[in-house]
Amino acid sequence: RSEKIAIKFELENEDAYHIDRWLNFAIATKAKDLTLDFKSKPPSRAQYDFPFKLFGATDSPQLQSIRLCSVCLKPPVDFKAFLNLKRLKLEEIDVTNEDMQILISNCNTLEFLGIVGCGMLTRLSTSHPSNRLKHLQVESCQLLEQIKLNFGLTKLEYMGPLIPLAPPGPLLLTNVCMKLRRARSSLEYIFTNLPSTLPRLETLTVQCSELERATLPEKLIKFMHLKHLRLQLRHPVPERFIDLLDFVCQLEAAPLLEKFELHAMNFVTRCCCGQQFGYWQKPHVVVAMRRRKRLKRTATKRKRKILKQDMDDTMAKRKRPVIRFDDLPT
Repeated sequence: RSEKIAIKFELENEDAYHIDRWLNFAIATKAKDLTLDFKSKPPSRAQYDFPFKLFGATDSPQLQSIRLCSVCLKPPVDFKAFLNLKRLKLEEIDVTNEDMQILISNCNTLEFLGIVGCGMLTRLSTSHPSNRLKHLQVESCQLLEQIKLNFGLTKLEYMGPLIPLAPPGPLLLTNVCMKLRRARSSLEYIFTNLPSTLPRLETLTVQCSELERATLPEKLIKFMHLKHLRLQLRHPVPERFIDLLDFVCQLEAAPLLEKFELHAMNFVTRCCCGQQFGYWQKPHVVVAMRRRKRLKRTATKRKRKILKQDMDDTMAKRKRPVIRFDDLPT
């Protein structure tokens, strides 16, 4: 009996006979983890057609994890298999919107779905009524225009152009990681583009180009359960200035925030005390705001003293500039 079977080679559809034999072996040995990785350079012109006919409802109940790379997926409408599948990772797959929907709707026990480099997808929906999906990863799907999320999702990882997220209602999401292209301001995205139906959000990571200063609404969205915020900012031009006080609004919007990380690539950071840190000191500048229990709410007025610690000692210990916002006046 084989727990895990992986076939990694530059194969395509003309090798289907040999690949099918390996799949029959995987079914016969009741493998729980199956990997087909046929990535090649340059990409294959005729990707292997995944044989759904080999996987009936009674032939593959043991499969719990599948990873497919550079194959073609065309599931039949009456497809009934993968009854116990919990993890599905698709990379550089030829699959249409309709075929993806058929596949997802028939994998009712799926807990993790990863979709990377699927260039044919224009929309994605995981909001099937019986869906148990908890973790969704979507990366580098260039034509994707919208993602419709399911209610029970708790973790979302996305990398690509800025697109709308369509939730069916208040979501259970606690962990969101957004690596955005064409977004011009992290703060503007958080307070204007991020869905306001995230009452349980605890960890948020945003990576984008900080090309302009954000114009924020007067009434900011509140993230009442947010505990960890990580911003990864970059700019194509070196030595651009970024003002740390622009990000103090996060403390007002997230009263329970315990950790705030600001990673700035190609920026020179400055604050009201006149201290500056150059981009050459490290590939990125880290501004970490921590407290043992929680961060105190901080006023945004520049007249108040923000830094109250010895920066030289901190930089010597950490070997990179770290600013702590502890014991601040409220």
